[in-house]
Amino acid sequence: MKKKEKRNRMLIKVDFNTYNNLTLDEKKSILTPEEKYEIAQSESDALKKNIEEGRIKSDSILETLRAILEETDMAITEIRKVILEINFKNMLGCFRLLKRNFDWRRKFKDWKN
Repeated sequence: MKKKEKRNRMLIKVDFNTYNNLTLDEKKSILTPEEKYEIAQSESDALKKNIEEGRIKSDSILETLRAILEETDMAITEIRKVILEINFKNMLGCFRLLKRNFDWRRKFKDWKN
């Protein structure tokens, strides 16, 4: 039986008394347990396939995000190094300026006396 025909048939629960009262066309529209199993199995396979595709996509996105995070961490480390260098150079400049001022005051005192 073709898939389209299986899908067009009704999935209804029928007890024996009701089944005997149905017409021949209505009896044909009721699925057998084997047909129900085939439909359920094909739906299950389709869901498993969709789940696996979703898992593969999410894994690739996760790997991309991890790579971006690693690159960001390296960039932050470089920025911190540059900031430390700048702060160190500024600190050295301040010490040099203080030393010059201190030497100048000492010389001025010596010259005054």
